[in-house]
Amino acid sequence: MRRRWTVIIALLIIALGVFLNYPTSYYLEVPGSAEDVAKFVKVDNKTVKNNQFYLTTVGIKKATNLSLFLSRFQSHVTAVSSEELTGGVSDEQYLKVQQFFMQNSQNAAIVNAYKKTNTSYDQKYLGVNVLQVDERSHFVQSLKSGDVITGIDGRHFGQTSDLIQYVSSLDENQQIKLEVKRSDKTIELSGKTMKLQATGKVGIGVSLVDETQLITDPKAKIDAGSIGGPSAGLMFSLGVYQQLTQEDLTHGRKIAGTGTIDTDGNVGAIGGIDKKVVAASDAGAQVFFAPEATGENDMTNYELAKKTAEEMNLSMKIVPVKTFDDALNYLKSTV
Repeated sequence: MRRRWTVIIALLIIALGVFLNYPTSYYLEVPGSAEDVAKFVKVDNKTVKNNQFYLTTVGIKKATNLSLFLSRFQSHVTAVSSEELTGGVSDEQYLKVQQFFMQNSQNAAIVNAYKKTNTSYDQKYLGVNVLQVDERSHFVQSLKSGDVITGIDGRHFGQTSDLIQYVSSLDENQQIKLEVKRSDKTIELSGKTMKLQATGKVGIGVSLVDETQLITDPKAKIDAGSIGGPSAGLMFSLGVYQQLTQEDLTHGRKIAGTGTIDTDGNVGAIGGIDKKVVAASDAGAQVFFAPEATGENDMTNYELAKKTAEEMNLSMKIVPVKTFDDALNYLKSTV
């Protein structure tokens, strides 16, 4: 009888262990890492001098039943559904979108640094990358993620905003022809325009990002490896700038930060900044650049970053930035 109960208890313990460690459909966003920008940025014939710029990341973990339950009691750990994380697209498509965003972010980072140092560069507009197609779009069966739209109705455009402006001038359900580059082939797709729910304007129902070719002299390359998304733009730009000028901007300080960047030098909001503050502090950063743009919970990234630092009683200084120049001016005016 005792042996029977021993077996039953053992089986219950095993079943409980399996249940607790069984993966859920949720993910956990946790503090990631602070990575030396110099590992990713290279400008030909330039050396890195005292480069101590750090980009910061948010870690993503698949949640088990146990870790999902424990996350309710943990600081700076956020549970998100698969749909919230990926926007409802497949994992493969999500990764592809993140790679597109990262490539655009890298190009914008390089452009900013080259502009600021009056260094030669040329950015050619090639078309728009298709990231995602609305299920209500007339092109949902024909357009694919990764396609590049190079023209519409025989017209070619100098920038994405011109393409969007042209389509929005058309009538709803108007027949159009798209010129599309798919891998190494050019194809033509026909379909109709639609009214976009988000804006009420006429469109084709796709999420787009610029497809550009950047030519620089000297050549600059950013290889972010497995890091995706656009949030390292500001820190990449500072890294490229420092290599071009050979200036010592850090003066021995560890400078961490985050923020998207566009070709005009504007720094945009990102997600998970509280987790990035933790990652930067754990790496020993003395300064953290935070976008002064609205992010989560109707707070600016800077406000949430500062709140996180105060709650954790960190000595790391949180510095608000709206532009690339804000970050540069801070570095040059402080030691």
